[in-house]
Amino acid sequence: MKINTLENGWTIQIDDLDLRSASDEEINTIGQLINTNTVVVLRNQKLSTQDEIDICNRWGSCRQMPAADFLDGFYVKDTDRHIIRVSGGLDDHGRPGLFGHVTDLDWHCNDSAHDSRKPLIWLYGVSGTIGSKTSFINNILSYEALQKEDPEFFNFVKDLKVVCGYETGRYSTLQLTAEHKSINPYFTPGIVHTNIAGKTGFYFSPLQVFYFDGMTEEESLPILTKLKDHIIQERFMYHHDWQDNDVLLSEQWLGIHKRWRFEAIANRVLHRIEGSFEHVKF
Repeated sequence: MKINTLENGWTIQIDDLDLRSASDEEINTIGQLINTNTVVVLRNQKLSTQDEIDICNRWGSCRQMPAADFLDGFYVKDTDRHIIRVSGGLDDHGRPGLFGHVTDLDWHCNDSAHDSRKPLIWLYGVSGTIGSKTSFINNILSYEALQKEDPEFFNFVKDLKVVCGYETGRYSTLQLTAEHKSINPYFTPGIVHTNIAGKTGFYFSPLQVFYFDGMTEEESLPILTKLKDHIIQERFMYHHDWQDNDVLLSEQWLGIHKRWRFEAIANRVLHRIEGSFEHVKF
């Protein structure tokens, strides 16, 4: 296994490794790197759906998605609702996968409004991925930069707590339920988070934050805007140009990501698993 740091100085690419035959030590090292660097890339992985589940379970438990009629089209067949199909292509019943729209799937993280959220997202490029792009932001770096470059604003925001949720059109055109807007005011994590690797950064996905705890939306807006403008800078980003058989592993407390517009979304199929890190030793 070769560990390479890409040109941006923080994204990790693992070469010369078949995940199916990775040793326990190699799997543990990758789990550590996901948490210290927020994004790990592996190319040329030819995996079955069972391979995907088995590999993710080596880092920690994978989420079994809920059984719900409106989600049925998303599940990959015979995976016991562990793998979601991300695609505009239709299944045998004429249903598209998750986030199957051509337009941007704007900056977000996994399940931002729930305390049971999983901290790992596994993405595997199955087919039709060439020409599509997903970008990632490292909020460890944005945190460190703000602390150094604007300490007054940093000290103002560092103790704030966020109230997150989902609204159709805010970061995606997907409408999962009949409710246009869903907010969870009972889960109010701090905007500064330290993950299991001891890395500290911003837990801040701007398009999923509605307001700060104890403030109105109107009072929160200028702070949200200033912090968003700081975080969404090129210097904190990694842009991934997809190839089939790529695996992207991303940490969901200190990173956010965005899929850019892709006209051929009906031909593009990704597999998505929500996972965790309880088996990783630090």
